[in-house]
Amino acid sequence: MKELIIRKLSIPELSVHFFSRFESKNKKRLGFYDQLIEIVEKIDKLGFHAVWYPERHFDEFGGPYPSPAVLGAATAVKTSSIRIRAGSVVIPLCNPIRVAEEWAMIDLLSNGRVDLAIAQGWNPRDFAIAPNNYKNRFEITLDGIRKIQSLWGGEKLDVKDGNGMDHRISLLPAPVQSELSIWMTCSMGNHDRFYDVGKMGLNVLTALLFQNDAELASNIKAYHEGRKTSGLDPETGLVTLMQHTYVGSSEAETKATAWQPLTEYLRSSLSLWRGRFEQFEDLEEDELDLLFDFAVNKYYQSSGVFGDENQVIARLQYLKSVGVTEVSCLMDFGIEHPKVLHSIERLGRILKEKTNAT
Repeated sequence: MKELIIRKLSIPELSVHFFSRFESKNKKRLGFYDQLIEIVEKIDKLGFHAVWYPERHFDEFGGPYPSPAVLGAATAVKTSSIRIRAGSVVIPLCNPIRVAEEWAMIDLLSNGRVDLAIAQGWNPRDFAIAPNNYKNRFEITLDGIRKIQSLWGGEKLDVKDGNGMDHRISLLPAPVQSELSIWMTCSMGNHDRFYDVGKMGLNVLTALLFQNDAELASNIKAYHEGRKTSGLDPETGLVTLMQHTYVGSSEAETKATAWQPLTEYLRSSLSLWRGRFEQFEDLEEDELDLLFDFAVNKYYQSSGVFGDENQVIARLQYLKSVGVTEVSCLMDFGIEHPKVLHSIERLGRILKEKTNAT
């Protein structure tokens, strides 16, 4: 697998991760993608490392992103330097041959700036697209990764056509990059999964939804051990951490701006978690209020990147110290667009300062 060059900074590389929500009847959706492209063009000029697009289906939470490839293509023609990434492609919902074809086109459009994160999926409703793949989704994911890597590397793939006849196919168009950098999504904070991903030689994309800072540090060590077991340099694997992010002009302004949008954003995800955790079904409204007060406080205090520039630098330096190589900043959680742009500019100043200091 291709190993990307990461700058030696005192903080992780900085990227932007999109995962917003909007109501299907909200007229603001008509300008939604225009604002997204404006953000992408800005981070490209400010020297950010990458942009990440998720894959989500059938829910207003993450609803603008059913196809990371479509947004990847739009980004390719509007930018010149940032890496363009799916974060993540849900392989059991897709044909891996089509995934390779689509992203090879984007690799050509972007002159070789494509990377992929891969996920197995978890929400049963998403699998309305491919209901027979839900039960064996992990095995299907691993097989899909192998097929994508083989095609991308120029190998031929054995397939059957509509008449049951055997054929050998290759990837057309051929991508610019001869190898593809691949991340595996480890969102649940599973220690063994981090080890296994390291052993497979893949990079890892994670978050702090189901793990705290100490558990993250332990999981990163497991990831490095997995790489070492396979004879790989443990320090060359990449760990990308998605973090809700807002950089304010002061600590007070940060909290005043981010707290309420973050609360509403997390509450909007309830429909997803109710399907996964039965205990949510029986909670009364006042109990939900307490739950989300706790969740928002946790995110704000210890599971995100919030504060003025000095506070944010301290947080980023800590994450670097435990092995995070890239922080993917989720900034579109309901904050007004002009303030998101100001936050990006402040992050850009931090990035420039730390780049010049090396």
